[in-house]
Parts: sequence; C-alpha cells; structure tokens
Amino acid sequence: MLAADAVAEGATAFLDRAPHPGERTGRPRLGALPTDTEACKQWIAIRQSVDGGFSRTPGGPSETTDEGFIAVQALHMLEGKLNRSWAVMMT
Repeated sequence: MLAADAVAEGATAFLDRAPHPGERTGRPRLGALPTDTEACKQWIAIRQSVDGGFSRTPGGPSETTDEGFIAVQALHMLEGKLNRSWAVMMT
C-alpha cells in the first residue's frame, strides 16, 4: 500500500466515526454547523473582491491564496458540501 493510500484510508476511517455536519448531539462538536449559517455566508460574501479573490476586510483588495482557500472551504462546510476526506488530506 502506498503511503498516500494509507493516509486516505486512515482519514476516511477517522471521519466515519466523527459526527456529520448538522448532527444534533446536544453540545457543539467538530463538524457542527453554526446557528445562523446564512449570516456566516454573508460575512464571507462581503469579503469577496471584484477580481474574485478574498480579503480579510469588507471590500478590501484580494489577499493571498490562503484567504481564498479558507473562504471557499468555509462556504462548502456551511452548505454541507465539503468532502471531509479531501479536506483532511488538503490540510
């Protein structure tokens, strides 16, 4: 087995045991959604620059690739569309 395959297999096994986004467990847990997801999405949206990048401030100029990656990943998380195995491998 290749090392990358072993990492992917381990990540999948770990994530299969973790609560899924939106799962109600009575207390905040990894993978739980915030109470007002629409407000969170709006907070991110107002930080998108005209050129498509993202800024740490509303209406600011695009910053680094990190801000863009974080914004896109956060939006996918808020919409319940993030592939959890991919996220573990990328981060």
